[in-house]
Amino acid sequence: MRFLTCAGLLLLGTAAAAAQTERQKEEALLHVKAGNAALEVERWDEAAREFNAAIQLDPRLELAYCGLGRVHMATRRYPRAIDAFTSCRNVFLGNVAEGQGQQLEIEQRIDKQLLNLKDQRSALQSGRVRSRDVQASLRRVDDQIRQLERLRGRAPGAAPAVPPYILTALGSAYFRAGAFAEAEREWREAVSVDPSVGEIHNNLAVVLMLTNRLDEAEKEIALAERHGFRVSQGLKDDLEARKGGKKDS
Repeated sequence: MRFLTCAGLLLLGTAAAAAQTERQKEEALLHVKAGNAALEVERWDEAAREFNAAIQLDPRLELAYCGLGRVHMATRRYPRAIDAFTSCRNVFLGNVAEGQGQQLEIEQRIDKQLLNLKDQRSALQSGRVRSRDVQASLRRVDDQIRQLERLRGRAPGAAPAVPPYILTALGSAYFRAGAFAEAEREWREAVSVDPSVGEIHNNLAVVLMLTNRLDEAEKEIALAERHGFRVSQGLKDDLEARKGGKKDS
């Protein structure tokens, strides 16, 4: 009868722990998928449970924090949304920092997120996942895919950048909480990562208008439209009214 040495037992234990960790990561992704499906039909409590379960299994899964932030935004719990999106950003940066010098590992993590998002898009298109507004959901998912693909294509050794959709969501949570300066900070960082996202320029136009920087707001509206975002006529009219009032005063 052969007996394993202490070293052999240690190796077996390490392999078993690694396998368990991988199983937990896969299970966490399943919870994220279930959470996203619940989000689409506005089952907020169910979605929150799924995202929290994913975080318990894999605290490094930024998609789970992002989903939880969306739940809190939909239910108007803006301080909680700020916490969730901040965690999402910090986890993303922590994962990148841990993989510094290991470009392949960083790309593999992004690829996993892309695979999850593409599966979500396929589920929406096929009807496997229902949504109250399929086209809006598809646009959101496509934007996230495009932004992650741009990050994946960054030159090795480039400074780490947070995906703009995370920063945009965090900025929106700050904005809803009335923290305009913090919202502007996040949106400006987002647009520095990817200037082609028209939604961010539109958001900046709103906060600039509300803080009476009207000429800057007008420039951001022009940039939003240049990048294909449909700016509401109400925003344009409000800006023109404010500019007219400023001239009269």
